[in-house]
Amino acid sequence: MTIVEWFSFALASFLLALTPGPDILLVLATAAAKGWRTGLALAAGLASGVIVHTALVAFGVAAILAREPRALMAVKFFGAAYLAWLAWQSWRHRHDHLSSPAIGDTAGRNVESPVRWYRRGILMNLSNPKVLLFFLAFLPEFAHPDTPGFSVRVLGLGLIFMLVTILVFGAVALLAAKGSARFVANPVFQTRMNVVASVIFVLVAVWLLLG
Repeated sequence: MTIVEWFSFALASFLLALTPGPDILLVLATAAAKGWRTGLALAAGLASGVIVHTALVAFGVAAILAREPRALMAVKFFGAAYLAWLAWQSWRHRHDHLSSPAIGDTAGRNVESPVRWYRRGILMNLSNPKVLLFFLAFLPEFAHPDTPGFSVRVLGLGLIFMLVTILVFGAVALLAAKGSARFVANPVFQTRMNVVASVIFVLVAVWLLLG
């Protein structure tokens, strides 16, 4: 691959990351409700899952799974069930900030461990077979599958995609948290943002099942 091709892929990844979708909306809602650290942890988790999908494409596993509808359906149902559980958790804890306010720069927010949200992001990414199929179609277009070194190039492209996604989603988390800073003391705002996150989880689960 030439430098121009690598740059073109990075630019395409940047534009894809900016495209309004469930992931970026969830990062925005999470950061606004729970602070920039939590939003950044979720963003990093969503991006980290890309490496697994990339490895599956690089070593041909994705092509095999794409020919196994039952395997993809199993992953799809698992992903939808996990998202439904996350939606319930967000809904169930939507009023928690009223009894346990946070301190510091996340005052008034319902703060959870960033590690926990990082794991959530990874599981959300890995349990979505649409991401795997997208990478199976997207990466080979840049990696020249008919020439030696295909697997190495795919892994490199996946790393670029992950880094670009972290930068874009991380910026969204920071801006969302900063923009909502003057509202966090308002319990109505906190509750509504948790409800928004719950609705996004449900919509993604439905999209996953019906897609």
